[in-house]
Amino acid sequence: LGCTLTRVVYISEFDEDFEVAGETIVLLKGSKYTFRAVSNASSSVPWPENADPTWSGAATGTGGTKEVTFDTVGNYTLTVKCGDYDAGKSVTIHVVEPLLDQVSFVDDSAGE
Repeated sequence: LGCTLTRVVYISEFDEDFEVAGETIVLLKGSKYTFRAVSNASSSVPWPENADPTWSGAATGTGGTKEVTFDTVGNYTLTVKCGDYDAGKSVTIHVVEPLLDQVSFVDDSAGE
C-alpha cells in the first residue's frame, strides 16, 4: 500500500486537493496549510489497521491529514510514508514573507 501527497486548498465552501508530491511549492509565512495522504489503493480499500500514514520533516506524527503553520521563512521538506513498504512521497516547501502591496494613512484632522 502506498499513497499520494496532496495539499488541500479551501475555496469558499468547497475544498480541492492538488497533488504536490515531487513538487516545489511556495507558501506564505504565518498561514496554516493542510496536507493529506491519499491512498493509491482503490477507494474501497481502507488504511490497514495500525498503519496510519507517518509524517516527517516540516511536521511529524501520524494520520491521514496534517495541518502545518510555517512561522519562519525558509525551505522545508514534508514527507509522508504509508505502510512499511512505501518509499514515501515528499514535497519541497519554500516559505516566503507576505508583502504589502500598499499602505495608506488617513489624516483625520484634514477631513479625510
